[in-house]
Amino acid sequence: MKYKCELLPEADIQHVGSSAIPNSVTKGDLDIQVRVSTEQFSKAVELLSNVYERNEESAKIDTFRAFKVDTSNPPLGIQLTGNDSELDFL
Repeated sequence: MKYKCELLPEADIQHVGSSAIPNSVTKGDLDIQVRVSTEQFSKAVELLSNVYERNEESAKIDTFRAFKVDTSNPPLGIQLTGNDSELDFL
């Protein structure tokens, strides 16, 4: 299933992590991967930073940033990656 985001309409958004696998044991959070072109990556970081808390405990490279919402139910993890980049495998 392809998801859409008004903030980043060109993004490919995927449900990832153990909660994406039916009947799997999870820690109870929801993880999504937001994939954008490497040219759009910096702008996407800026836009998501205005809405979500940056996950400072996660890796930060030129084509990967993580965001989180601990107060949502379930908690939300957002992995932003550049298409076909080093960490574009989630």
